[in-house]
Parts: sequence; structure tokens; C-alpha cells
Amino acid sequence: MKPKNISPLFFIISILLLNSCTSKMYFTTLDVLKPAEVTFPLDINNVVIVNNSVPQPSNTGHLTTTLYGNKTNETLQFDSAAIFITAGLRDALNTKSFFNGVELSLSNQNTTNNYNYINKLSMERVKTLCKMYNVDAVVSLNKVQLTDNISEFYTEEGSFYNELDVKVKTDWTMYYPDKKNTNIQFVDSFLWTSDNYDRMKARDELPKRYNALVDATILTGSNIADRMIPRWEKEDRYFFCPKDKLMLQAMDSVPLRKWDKAIELWKTAAETSTKNKIKYQAYNNIAIANEIIGNMDEAVNYAKKALDTYSMIPYSSDKDGYQLITYYQNIVNRREEMKLLKKQLGN
Repeated sequence: MKPKNISPLFFIISILLLNSCTSKMYFTTLDVLKPAEVTFPLDINNVVIVNNSVPQPSNTGHLTTTLYGNKTNETLQFDSAAIFITAGLRDALNTKSFFNGVELSLSNQNTTNNYNYINKLSMERVKTLCKMYNVDAVVSLNKVQLTDNISEFYTEEGSFYNELDVKVKTDWTMYYPDKKNTNIQFVDSFLWTSDNYDRMKARDELPKRYNALVDATILTGSNIADRMIPRWEKEDRYFFCPKDKLMLQAMDSVPLRKWDKAIELWKTAAETSTKNKIKYQAYNNIAIANEIIGNMDEAVNYAKKALDTYSMIPYSSDKDGYQLITYYQNIVNRREEMKLLKKQLGN
């Protein structure tokens, strides 16, 4: 079931003191819900994942680059990429409980042998799959493109450094029996390294190419789940805490989450102070408090006021300026993200 009652912003108290040459700063860590790159219609509660791809040819995408820059195309039979990706995606989606149910079809829907051609599912086939698995949509993996390169380097310290770089490009379509389809592509990158003064040991310390591809494709499925549905990310917010009576009183309310009281004191500090520095610091704090309680328009307005006030000071802290600009850009983006989250969560 979709978590329709999840708040787009969850506040975790984690207040630490940062020493600064200008004024003290406190930071707090927020768990922020980020929108997915795919927006499923709100009535999509059950999905089935299908493999609709053709395995990559064994002589495509596998490369070795030697110490002297010589490149060799390798041959490797790895025709299970789609199986690992779809299984990894199914497992990850089921653990997140965004959908009521996530099914996985074990039958390959693609009966062609053309790796370069994306075979679209017919509407009749989509409806059949939805009926067969009792779902509302079909998530189709259309193509998997693997690129793996083992490279060898000689370091200044005299050791041998090796890399195994794997890139997994995937093409997906979300099919609906009565709605417009959605197509999207993802790229996932993975890197293994080794370093040894013995050249052969440096090579042997890398995983086998086949094993690395297994791990990369399983992880790709898990990573894609975090792009298909909203995900939580940790972000830091910074409160200014100068040696001003009202500003200090306001900060006493932060650990207690008494945001209305803190905002009132910061507003008073900004209105009564003759120093623009106190004003922009108070405006910044008001913006963050409003973000935490969900007043995004007010958060953007006060973040802009903080930045505008800061620009009026001829000689001001570059560190403060960077903090204000970064936060303003962040909160503007967050406001847009919350609009998208409402479409994805329905709240």
C-alpha cells in the first residue's frame, strides 16, 4: 500500500555546536522524502515486473586495458543480467511496501533475437499480464547494456593499481491497460580497485569479471527501486546562534521543537536589531523552522530575505554567504519536489 500519510519531511533532533570565527552555528539532521523519477498513477497498487529484453552478445561490452594502453575486446557469456536486475528490483520494492504487491514474471516476453531492437508489448499482452497476475500495471525491462573494463596502471609509489569499472544501462517501460505508457532509462556505475606491488597479485585481488557483473546487476535492481518510488535522504540544516539575547532564547526552543515560539523570537530579533547580520541570521533560522513545520512558501520567502539582507553588508562572511545561497537553492528545489510528492503519494 502506498504510504499516503507519510509527511514529506521528518525532523530528527541532532543538534551539535559548530565553532566559527564569526558566530556559533548549530546543525540539525533531517530525514527528507525525495520524489521518485517515475510517477505512478495513484490507483496503481499492484504491479508485475517482466523481462522483455534480449541477452547482450558475448563479444560486446567487455574490455581489458593493459599497463601500456593496449585494449582488448573480451568474450564473456553473461545472459542472466535481466534475471538478476528484475529479481533485485522486486525484492527491493517489496521491502519498501510502496505497492500492495509486486509480482515477478519468470517468462521472457521477448521472443526475438535482436539485441538492438526494443520489442514493445502490445496492449493485448499488457491486459493479459495484468489479468494473469491480478495487477494494475506492468513494469517492463526492455534492454540491458553492460560495459565492463579492467584497467591497469603504474603508480608513482611503484605499485600496480587495477580497476574494474562496470556500467549498467537499462531501459524500462511502465505499461498500463487504460493509461499512457511511461518510458525511462537509468545508468548505474560500480567500481572495484586493487593495489599491490606484485603485478599478478594486483590483478588477482580484483573480483572475477563474471562475479562482478552478478553483483552489479543485483545492486542495479535495488538502486532502481529507489528511483521508481519516493526515498528518504538525510540532509543537514544550519541555525545561526550569535551572542544575541533573543537569538539565544529562540535556540532554547529548537531541541524541544517549539517552532512557533522560536519563530516569534527570531522575528522579534530581526525587527529590533540594528545589525543586518543579526537580521539575515534570524531570517535564515525562520526559514528552516518553517520548512520543518511544512510551510514551504514561508520558508522560501525568509530564505530569500536572508540572502537579500546579507547582500546589503559590504564586508560579510563568505562562509555565511555560501550557507545562505546553498540553502535558498535547496529550499526552492524542495518546494517543487513536494508538489511532485503530492502527485506520487496523493496527500
